Amino acid sequence: GAGGAEIVMSPEDRERQAILSVRALKFAVPVKNLITCYLLGPTVLGECGSERVCIPWLNLLLLVLDLSVFSVHLFLAMKQKTYREHITMYNFYILLGFWSLWNLCSHPLCRQYMLDLFAVSPPEVHVTINIVATAICSSFVMPPPTLKHLIGLVTGEFLVSLALSSVEVLNFHVDGGWLSAVRLDIVMFNVAILLIGSTIIIGTMTVEKDIKSLAHEMETRLGPSGSFEDDLERRKRAVLTALCDAVLTTNSSFLVTGSEEGADRIFRRSMLNETLTDYLKDQVERDKFLTAVRKQFPDDGAVGEGPKRMRVALRDNNNEPFEADVVVSDASTDENGKVNKYMVGMHIRGEFRARALDEQRRQHGGALGTPAERRHAKDAATAAVAA
Repeated sequence: GAGGAEIVMSPEDRERQAILSVRALKFAVPVKNLITCYLLGPTVLGECGSERVCIPWLNLLLLVLDLSVFSVHLFLAMKQKTYREHITMYNFYILLGFWSLWNLCSHPLCRQYMLDLFAVSPPEVHVTINIVATAICSSFVMPPPTLKHLIGLVTGEFLVSLALSSVEVLNFHVDGGWLSAVRLDIVMFNVAILLIGSTIIIGTMTVEKDIKSLAHEMETRLGPSGSFEDDLERRKRAVLTALCDAVLTTNSSFLVTGSEEGADRIFRRSMLNETLTDYLKDQVERDKFLTAVRKQFPDDGAVGEGPKRMRVALRDNNNEPFEADVVVSDASTDENGKVNKYMVGMHIRGEFRARALDEQRRQHGGALGTPAERRHAKDAATAAVAA
């Protein structure tokens, strides 16, 4: 935002905004490339106005450079998540470079006395380029990273155009053709656009200030985002605890950072600071488990399958094997949207489960501990009565 401050967005919001920008670029870049070929192509083919300086090979070089930069920008934004994460900054530098170039080269003063890249284009091409560039950087097609960047970009380009037009009107005696007829119009147009643009930017700053005030008020009432994420994690844990025999919290490498009595009883030791994958039965089970987790929560930014139940073979601290139905859930994510904490729920199967429940009964005088255990005991009793 203005002054370098930005509204804090979640990784999901930033990714959604980047995807929207990429969709717009898929349409805008091909159209822009066709227009660039139309404007620069005639000079490349040898056309040039009377009393103008034209360099076809330079036109060709600039044409290839323009098409290449925008096409590569679109390709990388489509294919690489890390590039999309910084797409607004790349937008700013690309616009700064090429808008400055075409703004300078399309001005009638430069076309008359220096170099004419637009051999068959009317003088209005300068005004058109500024209008289109302003619309592109002010929309979601190629937005700069902050409002400060937008203000500096738009204001700077129009000041350059205004300065060139002022020099032309005050200090040069041009021929009596089309250049003399439009020079004052261009100055007035630049002034008008600069005033309109300033009004729009000031209005945008006011809206952004209102949004920030609203966001601050919501945070004051609801608590900071960290508190919300902690509450969401607690709710996920409560759901898994109600449905599973054991719940473990791990980091992205499956180092256990949170354990509970059910898990410690099943594995016959405290699982805190242990690596969960070390307690899978063998290397084959580890590979199968990690492959399934990568499909559910990919690291490359692709859309994953989400939490799914999987059957795995584990072992306890005494190397006794047992089977369990496991669900891996994303407990939290980092600022880039990558999962940095997992919550693993386990439902034990077979004879190992019965033995674990017997131990729990002995420890608690016959009362089952977890909600899942009480639910399974109730189901077993109901089945026995029915039989």
